[in-house]
Amino acid sequence: MTTGLDITMSVKESGPFFERRDSIMNAAIKDTVQNIVEVGEQRLSQILRPGGGITSFSQTSLSQASGVFKSVGEAGKQASTGNYRRNVHGEVRSYFFLRQQSFGRIHDSGVVYGPWLEGTSRRNMTTRFKGYQSFRNTKSWLDRTQTPKILQKHMTRMRRRMNGDIV
Repeated sequence: MTTGLDITMSVKESGPFFERRDSIMNAAIKDTVQNIVEVGEQRLSQILRPGGGITSFSQTSLSQASGVFKSVGEAGKQASTGNYRRNVHGEVRSYFFLRQQSFGRIHDSGVVYGPWLEGTSRRNMTTRFKGYQSFRNTKSWLDRTQTPKILQKHMTRMRRRMNGDIV
């Protein structure tokens, strides 16, 4: 049984533009993956707050947060210990030893109740609570709306650097 929740992305780099580790294209790809991970982390942090900071489920939120998101035994006061939110982290790695590849990941650090909150646990099948789907909704949101914008921004900058327009 998996306890961690992930949003992962991987970019494989090959060809003459990528032969040097410090090439402009390698840097652009790593910066793009880093930016996407940061945006995803911010979105998850916003979603995992009581009230979600977003107002409707169509915007992938927890408009009526409960349980871990509204804890301290005082649901009426909108209190939250934030433990789960503090365990959500993003990381970016570049591997050059076997093949050139940039890898981005957002995860919940293997928190034991993470799959239950996400709705992927076996317990979700037997209870009324079907999960918040915060990671799945964030991945979908990133894929649909944010990744194309971020990619366009970084690739435009990369082209300008390759042409010598900016340093």
